[in-house]
Amino acid sequence: MTVLDAHELYRFYHNGDEEVLALRGVSLSVKAGETVVVVGPSGSGKSTLLACIAGLDDPDGGVVTVLGKRMTRRPERERAALRAAHVGLVMQSGNLIDGLSVEDNVRFQRALARDRLDRGGVEDLLTFVGLSERRHTRPGELSGGEYARAAFAAALVNEPALLLADEPTGEVDAEAERALLDLLDRRRVAGGSALVVTHSEALTSRADRVIRLHDGRILDG
Repeated sequence: MTVLDAHELYRFYHNGDEEVLALRGVSLSVKAGETVVVVGPSGSGKSTLLACIAGLDDPDGGVVTVLGKRMTRRPERERAALRAAHVGLVMQSGNLIDGLSVEDNVRFQRALARDRLDRGGVEDLLTFVGLSERRHTRPGELSGGEYARAAFAAALVNEPALLLADEPTGEVDAEAERALLDLLDRRRVAGGSALVVTHSEALTSRADRVIRLHDGRILDG
């Protein structure tokens, strides 16, 4: 089953009289149970691609569908509802609300998509990511590895069909990176899909497929 389908995505930015072509006809898909990694040099369009797929930005051309439902050119309210129901999102920053504990951050994400809060489910997830003893801790008091795992917990609490992650291991040490990679592997075994932007060789080595982006285009081979 195809979870994500992105077809011929274009994104242009203007800086005065200069036009920057961030995406130039990018097409990709992700199937159920598949982890796909996007690599490329800085400025190649990786983060722009993820933002367009997540519905945080609208491409100038092309279509994104998640589980057959169109993300592109929909009102923000509809895009937000689609993300909350089917997409887990880990960005480079701003994943957690500073004023809330780890547990409350996870509960908040669940509340965006569900009317009832499943206390047992949240507790099980925090145990799964190794943060049960840090549940009442605020984000600013977490180590880099703990913050990354908390961001994953918030992204995965609604059991999304698709996880989108932008450099999820970029600010953690090797031990914390291994823990996050194990989380991705366990999720993949359970049938979860992921599209991950990364510079990490360790993460790339565990992917089912690697997509190489350069100057807004996918390189062949």
